[in-house]
Amino acid sequence: MIWVIYASVVLRWFIEDENHPNAEEVLRKVIDTPKLFAVPELFAFEVFSVLFKLQ
Repeated sequence: MIWVIYASVVLRWFIEDENHPNAEEVLRKVIDTPKLFAVPELFAFEVFSVLFKLQ
């Protein structure tokens, strides 16, 4: 089974105020077994847009 990672989860990895234990668990699983995960086509644009606004 392939799991889809959404931008909102990944952003929690980078924004200190948004940390969440479940997001950290997803990160650990992505590091351990990256082949189990995929991202939507617009993923990079969504993450970049939010990070740019926080700048």
